[in-house]
Amino acid sequence: MNNVRVILTTDEMNALNKICSKHTNSYYLVIRAKVILASTRNKSISTIASELDLSYNTASKWIERWIHSPEKECVARLRDLPRSGAPDTFTAEQVCKIIAICCEPPADHGCPITHWTHRELANKVIEEGIVASISTSEIGRILQEASIRPHKSRYWLNAKADERKDERISDICATYQSALTKSDALVISYDEMTGIQALERIAPDLPMRKDKVQAIEFEYKRHGTQTLIAGMNVATGEINATCGDTRTEDDLCKFIEDTLTQQPDYEEYHFVGDQLNTHKSESLVRLVANHCNITDELGEKGKSGIL
Repeated sequence: MNNVRVILTTDEMNALNKICSKHTNSYYLVIRAKVILASTRNKSISTIASELDLSYNTASKWIERWIHSPEKECVARLRDLPRSGAPDTFTAEQVCKIIAICCEPPADHGCPITHWTHRELANKVIEEGIVASISTSEIGRILQEASIRPHKSRYWLNAKADERKDERISDICATYQSALTKSDALVISYDEMTGIQALERIAPDLPMRKDKVQAIEFEYKRHGTQTLIAGMNVATGEINATCGDTRTEDDLCKFIEDTLTQQPDYEEYHFVGDQLNTHKSESLVRLVANHCNITDELGEKGKSGIL
């Protein structure tokens, strides 16, 4: 069977290439996918085995297995067959209870930790009588098969209820859409970035030269943090920004006032931002009223009128 050519469908070809390009896949899965891909190029099994640093028998086995299991998905055709051995130590009910505990805060089970470790989880399921004994490696295997990673976390943004959500979205989309067609209107989308470290390298960079990339000094001196306030012209993509020590309502007002001063030739100005309190402050309301020559009584902050 030294000269065998495998014919792949487009979907199979894409699936195998995806397996090879994904860095988190195991070495064995990737090398088997490469064997199948190589077998489509009119190469002998001996050549494939040599190129991939495999034995002839290994390359031959996976090509033969691929050919004789067309009904399976690509990944399944590249995995080891089930091996004989002892049955599973734990029942499905026990595994479900272990996963359930892992998905609950440790504090709910009297553990003074923020995230479960394999050791703490093993001790807890034994303590609660779910299993008589279990190793940390077995806990790891159960969690890996369930794709659960209790040692990891990430931030998320809790979207607050807004009765005017659809109205706001429609208004913003219409404003952005008109940015290219209304020459007398300026549309700026703005926001702030806080806590930017102001670092000074203690030595200058070394320029790149033949066979060497630019070298940047590793050590640095801290100069506190800065806040970036930036606005993007939606029509042109041009960015206008300032850096400062703070992010107060006065800082934002100065940014908007500078934008109005630097670009005075528009009939309409649209500044689109999120609902941060400084984006709807008293200072900003008075700035807008003054720019638009509005002389109406604005009221008192938090008590009456538009304020």
